[in-house]
Amino acid sequence: MDFVPTQEALTNNVVVHDPSIFYDEVTDKYYAFGSHFAVASSNDLITWKQEVNEYQPEKLYGTKDFRSILVKSDEFNGRDGGINSTWAPDVIKYNDKYYMYYALTTAFGKGQSCIGRVSSDNILGPYSNEEMLIYSHDLWWEEPNAIDPELFYDKNGKLWMVYGSYFAGIYVIELYNSGEKFGLPIENGFGKKICWDGYSSGVEGPFIFYSEETDYFYLMVSEGNLASNYNMRIARSKNPDGPYLDQNGCDMITPNGKGNKLSGNYRFDDEAYGHVALGHNSVIKKDGEYFCVYHERYGYDKYIYQDYSLKVRKLLFNADGWPMLAPNDYLGEEYVVAENGQISGEYDLVVHYKETIDDMAESEKYVFSQTGAILKDGIKVGNYRYKKEGYIRLKIYDAVYEGVAIQNYVKYMSANTISLSCISTEGVPLFANKIIAL
Repeated sequence: MDFVPTQEALTNNVVVHDPSIFYDEVTDKYYAFGSHFAVASSNDLITWKQEVNEYQPEKLYGTKDFRSILVKSDEFNGRDGGINSTWAPDVIKYNDKYYMYYALTTAFGKGQSCIGRVSSDNILGPYSNEEMLIYSHDLWWEEPNAIDPELFYDKNGKLWMVYGSYFAGIYVIELYNSGEKFGLPIENGFGKKICWDGYSSGVEGPFIFYSEETDYFYLMVSEGNLASNYNMRIARSKNPDGPYLDQNGCDMITPNGKGNKLSGNYRFDDEAYGHVALGHNSVIKKDGEYFCVYHERYGYDKYIYQDYSLKVRKLLFNADGWPMLAPNDYLGEEYVVAENGQISGEYDLVVHYKETIDDMAESEKYVFSQTGAILKDGIKVGNYRYKKEGYIRLKIYDAVYEGVAIQNYVKYMSANTISLSCISTEGVPLFANKIIAL
């Protein structure tokens, strides 16, 4: 592998909070729609253009007074004169219409919310013709919070919406997939609860996608405080409405169901800033590969910078069909698995924390010997085995990991690398990078 990213890929940065990715065939572009009206576009998921800045509703609704378009938002006027933003929009196209699903809430962290829909003939609007789908009334534990809508099709062409946040859990409801009622709920009510019934430290931003390769539906959520310890979790099911299980078979609707962790706060050695509060993601398939689109903040030592930006990484799958986040940003390199003879060498390796905590996991140096031993400070602490087609198994101390070894380019190393992404039997991720020897 001899890949060099473009300067635009290395420096491009856009602001989209809670990004939901959509590919538009008309413009042949990818669009990331986010909270506070932000939108960015890209031709390749690598370089991005800020189409709409935060708090510019006139770009999407044709007026700064977006409440005049979202007329039913008057029901939710709360503090400071009412609602000042929409949250976590998702766009889907049917026939020649673009439909944007969004959430309104009276105040941050409140459960008095609603999910509505507007439509347009153009991807960037102006959007209008509001229709309401679901209301919630701040009755924690009794009904879900009507926020964070995401739509998806199942393998039989049925249309679903997953939504919800925090202690009342995550719900899924079936929508009409055709006709005049397209995209509206088939039945009244909230739908079916599928996970996290009050047992987490706060969960939101659900997203479900189906993989033809594994024949599973994957449910992704973000747990924790969006400003400090946000982290992505994942579970899977054979059915769009669950049950969703983690790799230990725990149903996500039970107290034991926590999901596999994709990433917590972490920093590789020699990186200027750490990666903090990675979350509220969406997923898209491009040229046979899956890409995770999310936002993250920046951390230095014990400090968290509240600036955030959109990020894209490949979503990798281990031999058991479990998705794992690639350790590094996607810069345009092709997916190439590492060969057995490329694995040995010194790695910058980080093991994430299992819990949802503010602390940043820091990388350490490990040496993978040609004989299969893993060494730290010259002492054997485990072993590794290359299985086939890039799949790899690690044992470090008492933890066992299943993952994949790929070739890619790492920005902070300014080099082509072998990178490892693995998940332990306890659902804890491991990332590692080493420069490819010339």
